[in-house]
Amino acid sequence: MPVYNMPSLWLPSAVCNKVNHACRSLLWSNNGSSRVWSHVGWEVVTKSKDYGGLGLRETRTMNVALLGKLLWDFVENPTKPWVRLLSHKYLNG
Repeated sequence: MPVYNMPSLWLPSAVCNKVNHACRSLLWSNNGSSRVWSHVGWEVVTKSKDYGGLGLRETRTMNVALLGKLLWDFVENPTKPWVRLLSHKYLNG
């Protein structure tokens, strides 16, 4: 899964679309049939469980959230070793 790479890389939209497509096909597969009519829209499936969905996450939304978490950690925790290393290497001066 590309979740391992998401916190550090901006995934292209083609990759996000393929991952979403794979999730959809796993959810709604019908014995290898190429065309399946779903009874529930993808927007409903990706809602949180509290709001009646299945709690699946869109790939692009998850990628943005994980990159934002990395940026937040970079700004809020300047004493972490990886933050100090990157700051010294790329933000010196």
